[in-house]
Amino acid sequence: MKGRVTLKDIAAAAGVSASTVSLVLNGKIGSRVSAATVAKIRDIAENLHYQPDINAQRLKGKALPIIGLVVPNITNYFYSEMTKGIMDAGANAGYNVILLNSENTLQGEQLAAEAFLSVRVAGAIVCGVCEPGTEESVILEELKRAGIPVVKIDRCEWNEKYPRVMIDNYQAAYDSVKCLHRLGHRKIGIIATTWDLGIMNAREQGYQQAMKDLDLEISESMIYRKKSYDLTDEEADEIADDISKHLNRHTAILAIPGDVLAIECIVYWKRHGINVPDDISIMGFDNVYMGSIIEPALTTVDQPKYEMGKGAMELLIKAIEGRSGAKRLVYQYQIIERNSVRNICASE
Repeated sequence: MKGRVTLKDIAAAAGVSASTVSLVLNGKIGSRVSAATVAKIRDIAENLHYQPDINAQRLKGKALPIIGLVVPNITNYFYSEMTKGIMDAGANAGYNVILLNSENTLQGEQLAAEAFLSVRVAGAIVCGVCEPGTEESVILEELKRAGIPVVKIDRCEWNEKYPRVMIDNYQAAYDSVKCLHRLGHRKIGIIATTWDLGIMNAREQGYQQAMKDLDLEISESMIYRKKSYDLTDEEADEIADDISKHLNRHTAILAIPGDVLAIECIVYWKRHGINVPDDISIMGFDNVYMGSIIEPALTTVDQPKYEMGKGAMELLIKAIEGRSGAKRLVYQYQIIERNSVRNICASE
């Protein structure tokens, strides 16, 4: 058979009407079609390699078995593992995933939302770029008004109206400081950002509170703050260079923007003869793969990225199907201790 296989082609081969074929392939048979006829139609459709006409379904206003996913930066290892969990869970439930990259801009997120509306996806998973209550809320409301359920992942506020998947970023940063303190560090600096992002704010607040509770000194000179979140190599080198000029201020650094920045600092310091962890210790966030193979291996906060992705998809499918379920999934983090942090207590 040449060209695209249609419902009429299947109907002719099965000796039934095209409307009967449509009912069977759309799962709306009820008791109107015999089991033998259903089996026959499905076998013929499979043998003819039938594929539904997506454009025709969209014109009829039907939501497709497609999930829209938007992430800030697809080159970041964190998002690739999270995306794998989303796609695997989607495939198991019969959904395909369209992945779009916002480039950490509201314009990019808006373009992704417009694409989702155009295709008429069944639902959307969003790892956003800014705080709720700003322009992003307008973008998400567009999807909601179109009947497209939304689940947020990772970059979420603790209390917001959308279903969300996250860790307790405040407590993770708090426990990171406690880990460094247990290993003998008393002068603990932090790499932070001026970008108004909820998870970054929560991590910095966790750092600040832990330092206060442990009666450790906090000063602006120990906080290395940059405007952007996804730093370029040059910006990362600037931070690493700044820290290297003031090694007497701190024995350890907590890099809350993530492992990639911590790894870039280690590479820069190596090039300039600074030993990690003897001259300076550093701890990251996220537990990306590269952190485990760099020398020295990176101490970090592990987020269960794959599991979070699966959880987001399962949460979204419940919303698509109108089933009730949790509105917030908070996953457990784990601190992975490796060799980038010196145990001062053991060496004294």
